[in-house]
Amino acid sequence: MEHIFLDDQITIPEEFPFILKDYAKAAIKTDPPDLVEWSISYFTALQNEEPPPARDRLPIKRPQNIYLTTLPESLEAFVRR
Repeated sequence: MEHIFLDDQITIPEEFPFILKDYAKAAIKTDPPDLVEWSISYFTALQNEEPPPARDRLPIKRPQNIYLTTLPESLEAFVRR
């Protein structure tokens, strides 16, 4: 396979890994329905020195309490006896 560019022609800015890491973390936390559209908004906000459209943290998913979801039916059956 032939290289299109020589290694000397490509310069990666020092801050690129940090930008990429912040972007990946924000995308995971936000979980946007359309990643491409969200990415455009994210990098546009960074370019305009605005806060990006990202959540600060993952939403807390609380497990349903099986006792609270099954208790009314159990009580209803018990009362009918």
